[in-house]
Parts: sequence; structure tokens; C-alpha cells
Amino acid sequence: MNRATPFALLFSLAAVAQEAPAPRILTEVLVVRGRCVDFEAGAPLPRCRVQLTGHASTGYALAWSRTDWIDPPEFTTGPDGTFRFELRLSATDEPLDRGRYHLTIEHPSNAGWFSHCTFFVAAARGGIDYGDLRLPKGLRPRIRCVDRQGVPQPGVLLYLRPRPRAAGADDPFEQVVEDGPHSWIDRSAYQRTDIDGYLHLQGGLPAGDYVLEVRHRKARQAAAPITLPTADTIVVEVDALDPAATITGRLVDDAGQPVDGASISDGDDGKNACTTRRDGMFTLVRVDDTGRATANLRLAQNRRFDGWAPLGEIEWGRRDVALTVPAKSLHTFVVRSEDGTEVEECNLYCLPAPDDVRTGVRLSGTFANGRALSRLPAGEYRLLVAPRSGLLADTGWQTIVVEDGRAEIQVVVPRSVVRTVEVVGATGRAPLPGVLVEVVTGPAPATHGFVRPDSDAELPTGARRDDLPLLVAAARTDARGLATLRLREAGPLHLRISGAGVGNAVVDADLTRDVPFAIVAQPGAKVAGVIGPLEALRGLDPDREDKKRPSVYSWLSSWPTTVTLVRQGGGGEFVCSDIHLDTRGRFRVEGLPPGTFAIHLHHWRRVGEDGFQQVERPIVLGTCTLQAGAAQELELRLPLEQPR
Repeated sequence: MNRATPFALLFSLAAVAQEAPAPRILTEVLVVRGRCVDFEAGAPLPRCRVQLTGHASTGYALAWSRTDWIDPPEFTTGPDGTFRFELRLSATDEPLDRGRYHLTIEHPSNAGWFSHCTFFVAAARGGIDYGDLRLPKGLRPRIRCVDRQGVPQPGVLLYLRPRPRAAGADDPFEQVVEDGPHSWIDRSAYQRTDIDGYLHLQGGLPAGDYVLEVRHRKARQAAAPITLPTADTIVVEVDALDPAATITGRLVDDAGQPVDGASISDGDDGKNACTTRRDGMFTLVRVDDTGRATANLRLAQNRRFDGWAPLGEIEWGRRDVALTVPAKSLHTFVVRSEDGTEVEECNLYCLPAPDDVRTGVRLSGTFANGRALSRLPAGEYRLLVAPRSGLLADTGWQTIVVEDGRAEIQVVVPRSVVRTVEVVGATGRAPLPGVLVEVVTGPAPATHGFVRPDSDAELPTGARRDDLPLLVAAARTDARGLATLRLREAGPLHLRISGAGVGNAVVDADLTRDVPFAIVAQPGAKVAGVIGPLEALRGLDPDREDKKRPSVYSWLSSWPTTVTLVRQGGGGEFVCSDIHLDTRGRFRVEGLPPGTFAIHLHHWRRVGEDGFQQVERPIVLGTCTLQAGAAQELELRLPLEQPR
């Protein structure tokens, strides 16, 4: 969809129709592929587990707050070692977004591999082809942790990392590309010893020199050097725990079975935290002294932190504390359409009423046979079901009551309303294929720029603001110039059209009747430019670090440098703002009205330690004159020194 992106994204609509239901709002598909091979022999590696997931800058999956999101299923490589993902991007991402995908590879005998790339960079490149990924043999050293008396020490946090390299030395297992993606072989382990005191690595490590550090416990050696491979058992000695600064115990479920992998924390800051072991045992160490004689224990049962459950106040120094997971009844959510058909491919969001983000339960995932299982304590909740399909509309936020004796909760999602829009050219009224038609509610949107999709639902509160334009549907016209749109409800709405060769325009339409609504598109102008030199442009970024090589994180900051085009002269003022630059300082805009435009560059400056403020006066880079149908190429120069 056209959101003033500098480059056209890769579309694969046929693949989307085959592998996933078409979304109500048109979204792009990003192709990520590659081949796993052995580092030494170069032979393909079968049985590699490859996972691709979308993450925001917080590390949470995008489905936490974006209802149209879905991660592709895990892939296992075959004899040829190849993998391929078609990742449908979320409609709620702005063109410049720190949201990124994470790609991980695991293999039984070879070292693991990890990569990440921002959606902005990956889409601008038209997809990511990693080519051959060479995975070295994976080694699993025997590392054992004991106290000074030789007693095994479970739950000790160990950090096995590569020995620091000489200044300027390259890492053969790391690939850092300025424009992304970034990738590396897994060369570190940060995990706790198991119940036998041994460190059971989740994946193998390549040969090389390492340093073993002990975290949160005092060790005889601050950092023990290790060279892999080694046949010897590596023994790490630590001092005994201070009983007054620890709490030990066991966590079980309501059936008395041990609960492993759960997080137990003291208070809200989470500095004093631990993870339960396979036998449910835990040792909470007071790393940060809060000055309190008791710990306010709380529990998160999985790594996604679906809300924290309070466990009560426990005195520091307590031994053998018996904790039980707070009782929650097992409920089945059954999702059906109005005709009773079970609905798959949905995301489910559930929040306590009134909303509390910290203790809220946010459930998301793919439904099997229209059902999802969840354990919720009794109470009142607000529920949103968002189908990832154009056939049905989301339920909106509705109040439900969960009771202990009520094991099944029925949810009905309404069918969407289908409407058609026809787009023809101003000359000859010929049908125009490939034009994007967007349906917007609320105030009229700008002809260019991003419009917040209502599929975002502004989670977790779910409030839909009436004072903002909301994108409710989007589709492209076919060969007949017809766009088929699926709406939650029909009525007076705004239609925005955009596409190659046409001018972006917003018209009011009454879609109450089921008849095609016709739009006559005027020809538009387009401009493509590059701003340099890069060192001057990057000097405007408040996240830039002089001693750190330019990276995708510092360059694509949360306070981006943007371009604004302001039309000069008669015909009324036209402003096209928030045009984002790519990592090379390039931008591209289509659908502009003909005329002369002033080019303004906006940037931010640091205020205080953590604050940022946009510089009031933009940098004027000159003017350009645009004509309909013709592409104007610009090369703009930015002085090396700019006032802050």
C-alpha cells in the first residue's frame, strides 16, 4: 500500500491467497530465503529447524499489539538445505519502523545461527536472499558448577562468551551490513545450570577461545578462559549463598506437579528474579538490595509474560518455601461466524476489566477448529477477536464474564460488507488497474502519508479515537479497474486513491448502496531524490554514536529525519510531509500534483538526557518543478555543519 514509502514493496498476492486468508486491509509480503550448508564441506544441511518471527523493538511478537499479524510456521530443511518464508507484513507498520524480523536456525550437530533485519530495510531491498549459510560443527563442553565443598550448584547463571578479539580484528562468524541484514553464528550461551549443577547448552558452539563468567554469585575466578574443543570437564567454583539474602523453594501447579521455566520476581523492577528448574525448585538471590525485609513475589508462567500473578510477601532468608500457581480454570474459546461455521486464522486479545496492562492477559495465535485454550481466573474481561481474513470483521471489544464452572465461551464474529469501487482515467475514461483504494473513516486523510489502520485496534486499551483518520479497508483495482473492498459496516466514508501514474486524491463516498462507486483519477507527478553527503545527514540523527560503526539501529531511530514538499504559488497550499529517507539518504514520492515545490528537511535535537525535540526551523534544500507523468530526479547537498 502507498504510505509515502521510498521504495515499492514486494507483492506476492497469489501466494497470500494460497497460504493464508486475504486480509481486509491489503498488506505486502516479504520473501526471506536461503540455504543451510556445512561450514567445512559445503554440503547441504537437512533437518535444520528454521524459525522466522516478527518482533517489535521491545522483543515482543507483533501480534501483541497488531491484530492482523501472523508468524509463518516453523520450517525444517530437506535434503537440499533450502528454506523460504513468505512473511505477510502487518498493516499497522509505518514505513519507518523499528519493527524487525528475527530468523533463527538450529541443527543437532552444527552451531546455531541468528539474523535480524528491519522491515523497512528488507522491504526496500525487495526481499532478503541469504544465499548459502555456512554452519560450523557445534561443540557442547561439559561445564559443572560447585561450591567450595564440591556440592553441585543448580540455578547459577553462567555467561559463556567469545574471548575479546584484538582491536580491528574481524569476526569470521559475524556479518554486519550497514543496510542490513545483520547475522552471526551463535557464539555465546547465557543460561542457568540445571538440577545436577551442569550447564546443558541449548545449542552447540563453534571451536574457538571463550571466557566463562559467573553472574550474581561470587566465583574463585572472575572470568575463566576456555578453548573449545576440550575433552576435560570444566569446573566452576562459587562461594556458598548468603542465607539471609536468598529465598529457596519449589513451585507446583494445582495438581502438585513441578512447574519449570517460570519466572519469579521481587516487585515491579524485576532486578531480583530467577527461573524455576525442571523439578520446580528455585533460588531467588537478592542482587539489588531494596532495603525491605520481605520480597513481594510475583509469577509469570511463560517467556511471553502474559501478566504477573502475585504470590505474596516472603521474608528474605526463608528456606523450602512451598508455592502453588494461582488457581485458574481451563476455558475453551469457540469462535464461529454468524452462520455457525467454526473460524480459524484468528487472533484473540483478552484484558481484565478495567484494563491493567501489567496484569492483563493478552492471548494471540492461530485457532484450530475455531478453538483456543486458556487458563483465566474468574472475573470480568474485555475480549477482541480479530480474524486475519477479509470475509469476517473483528468483533470489536466486548465484555465477557469468566466463571469457574463455565468451561466454554462462545464468540461470534460478524460477516464483512462487500463494496466495489471503480477507478478510470481522466482521458477516455479507460479502466485503471493496480490503483490502491483505501477506505478511511473519521476526518478526511491527507493525500499522502500514513493512516492508522483500525486493525491495530490501539491495543491494549482497544479505544478507537474518533478524532483520527482510520484505515478500515484497502484493495487494488483489477484489470477492469474494480477494487473489491470488505468493510465492517457501510456508510458515508472517505476514499483515497494512489498508484503509479495517478495523482493521490481523497473523495467522499456513500457506500450504503451495493453499487460500484466511480472515481475519475487525474495524472500525477513523481519525484525521486538523494540527500548527501551521508556524514552530514547522519550528523542530524540524535541516536548516532561517533565511536560506533553506523548501524541500522542508530540510523533508523525513533526520531527520524524526514522531508516535506510544500507547493508554491497559486492553487492553494499543498503539503506532502513525513517523507522518510532510506539508509542511503534516498526518497521517492508519487502521486503529487504538478507544480513547483520547496524541499524542507526536518530533524531532531537532544533535550536533556533522554528527551528529543524537533528543530523548529527546517533546513531548506531548494525547489523543484514537477510535471504530470514525468519523473523528476534530484540530487540535494546538505552542508556538513548544521545548527543544533
